[in-house]
Amino acid sequence: MQRVWTNRNVDLNSFKERIREFFENNDFEISVNESGDTYRLVAGGSLKYCINGQVSVTIAGTPQDFSITLEQEKESKRRRYSLPMTLTVFLGGGLLLRDEFKSDEAFLKLKKDLWVLADRTAIDLTGSADAGDPHVSESEKTTETEN
Repeated sequence: MQRVWTNRNVDLNSFKERIREFFENNDFEISVNESGDTYRLVAGGSLKYCINGQVSVTIAGTPQDFSITLEQEKESKRRRYSLPMTLTVFLGGGLLLRDEFKSDEAFLKLKKDLWVLADRTAIDLTGSADAGDPHVSESEKTTETEN
């Protein structure tokens, strides 16, 4: 899932820091990769959000226009049941399905919490980009000050 913010003039370093803090505060193990205008954070292993696999967050763009992409990278492959589903559930396979559903539910909760934080942070940091930021053109600077 991806969200895009336009005409914000947000200090992306502060924005990235708040996203990273969100994952740290929720006990995720984090790895970060930053190259050019793209910041990628991979997180997993949280006890609060029991998600099967890892979560990948990519922040890309300029202070004026940027996006966040959130993806779940599941560890296990799709399960294939050789027995009919009702028989599999009867023999204890229901525990496997339950764990999968709980993981999906935890990811939905994480997604909701992250989007709330991202929206609030974008609003809080609107207009906070440094005037000397090379990503902001002269016309964008004057547009921001005229409004």
